[in-house]
Amino acid sequence: MDQSGTTPASVTLRALRVASGKSLRGIAREVGVSGPAVQRWERGECRPNSRYLAAYARALGLSLSEVLALLDERAKQEQEQEQEQEQAVP
Repeated sequence: MDQSGTTPASVTLRALRVASGKSLRGIAREVGVSGPAVQRWERGECRPNSRYLAAYARALGLSLSEVLALLDERAKQEQEQEQEQEQAVP
């Protein structure tokens, strides 16, 4: 997690929602949670449980497996970037 509180998962969740053209309120309604709950997920303040993550994926037209794979890939990228930065520091 970086200093702003965002996590690879939160960045990806927001990016997926924005790319789908869905509003925060719209996705919250489809998932069955409040807008502030989705905001907290997207800010990395907390994580959705598996039920809500599956509903989030469905609302985006994706499977839970697809979303989990994207989250995993984003986390790996973030980890690689951190390792590169650590190696660059003398």
